[in-house]
Order: sequence, then C-alpha cells, then structure tokens
Amino acid sequence: MKRLKVFSRYPTYILTGAGVTLLTVLLRSLIGLLIEDDTTAKYISSMILAYIFGIGLSFLAHKNITFQAKHRLSITKSLTFVAIHLMGMSLTLVSSILLRKILLDTWFPLEISKLFAFAISAFGVSIFTYLLKRYTVFD
Repeated sequence: MKRLKVFSRYPTYILTGAGVTLLTVLLRSLIGLLIEDDTTAKYISSMILAYIFGIGLSFLAHKNITFQAKHRLSITKSLTFVAIHLMGMSLTLVSSILLRKILLDTWFPLEISKLFAFAISAFGVSIFTYLLKRYTVFD
C-alpha cells in the first residue's frame, strides 16, 4: 500500500496537467494554423512553441495546485523542472511523429491526426514526468 501512496497527488496532477495540456494542445493547433504547419519541420516548430508556453504554465500550476509548494523553489529545482519538461517534450515529439506516420495519418484527416498524436503522446509522457517531478523537484 505504501507504494501506491506515491501516487496520492497523481489525480490532482492529472487534472491540473490535463488543463495545462488542453490549453497547450489548443495553442499548438492555433500556431499550426497560423504558420500553416504542412511540413514535419513546421509541425515540430508548432509543438516546440506550444511546449514553451506549457512549461511555464505547468510550473505555476503544479507548484501551486498539485504539490502546494509553500516555499520558494531553488534555482536547481526550477532548472530540474525545466529539464524534465524538455525531456518530456523530446519524448512527446518523437512519439507524436511516430504515431502520425505509423498509424494516425492513415486513419484520420491531417488536422485531427496532428491533434490526437500530440494529445496522446503528451498524456503518455505525463506519467513518467509525474514521478520525476514528485521525487526530484517537489519532494
């Protein structure tokens, strides 16, 4: 039972992260429309721009809502948070592109495929990043 205690804040993490992710996914779609992300390079660019916004919003939301950190985080812990997100972004980029190329682009219209690929990848990566943040940033 003690092993499951580590996930006691996970429902809050998921709900908070879902809100941040929804805003980030919508922003990615908006950026994609604005820059006409019809190439892989532009698609990646739209994800990176959206992810930058998402990292800042995620930091504030998880610090204040999920982990209710009352103290100011050190520079090291703040940079660790950013590093975890950058790693998560990399995993999301790779898995999103693979999901599109292997599966989703053949099943859905292009815009829906891009939306689902990013959303599914970001959610999957969230489980891994939760554990890292829980133990390295908000311990």
